[in-house]
Amino acid sequence: VVVPAGAVHNIWNTSDSEPLKLYSLYAPPHHEDGVVHATKADAEADHEEFLGHTTEKILEARPVLMVHTERITALGGPESEGTGPVVYWMNRDCRIHDNWAYQYARELGRKHERPVLVAYNLAPGFLGGGYRQHVFKVRGLMEVARQCAEVGTPFFLVEEEGMSAFLARSNASSVVTDFSPLTEQRAWVAAVVRGASCPVYEVDAHNIVPVRATSTKAEFAARTIRPKIHRRITEFLEDFPRVTKYPHAYAHDIPAIDWDAVLSSPGLADVPECSWITPGYTAGMRHLHSFIEHRLSGYGEAR
Repeated sequence: VVVPAGAVHNIWNTSDSEPLKLYSLYAPPHHEDGVVHATKADAEADHEEFLGHTTEKILEARPVLMVHTERITALGGPESEGTGPVVYWMNRDCRIHDNWAYQYARELGRKHERPVLVAYNLAPGFLGGGYRQHVFKVRGLMEVARQCAEVGTPFFLVEEEGMSAFLARSNASSVVTDFSPLTEQRAWVAAVVRGASCPVYEVDAHNIVPVRATSTKAEFAARTIRPKIHRRITEFLEDFPRVTKYPHAYAHDIPAIDWDAVLSSPGLADVPECSWITPGYTAGMRHLHSFIEHRLSGYGEAR
């Protein structure tokens, strides 16, 4: 039944089992495609206008890639790619599983038949962190290094050398890093981009809906940003591909990492290592599954 705007109606639901569904059609379109508001307050707070991007146009414009193109931002560097490996500069997201930035580095590598290297620039004492934080991070990186070796994308720990020097020495053909909003890390990335001799890409691997796809301005209230996230959630809420053996091997020597020396790292505040928590991706996922199975049901009341 179509009820024109302004018409008086008295429609009853005669079903005992099915709810009455009401659809409001706006002409011209008022909100951007895919918007769903859970409450009237959310709808009234959302002042975004329709920009002309229909679902069909969005899907047609998206190439067949494993990583959604709106997660990826080209930061700079020369457009032409070099002949060396693709380097994933691991920054905020210290894992290779469930990591869109790592997946995009593999995509670039497969496209050009290049090896993929994973590099982490270790900065002891970052943001005032002491020995406890340092050891927790390093033990997690030890697991990352083992997993990288298993799938054929070797891990490099970059320390005093610095990331720009490592990229130049490895003759990187392109660089992929993960998005971080922290001022210090953004300054690191900007410095690398300025001196890069190959393209540098940033991938939002931390958020379900990428920050830049959610909003291009500073947001100050949950009630205004929430509908912007909800309108795109189904588009980005997708399963991660399984990490398999990478086909293009790295032909050069891979230096061994002296993890005992890295763990000792002098000069940090002498706070003992935690014994009640285990670092690393595997332990984190085990803890997450335990929380979902045993504690999530009462979280709203017991938190």
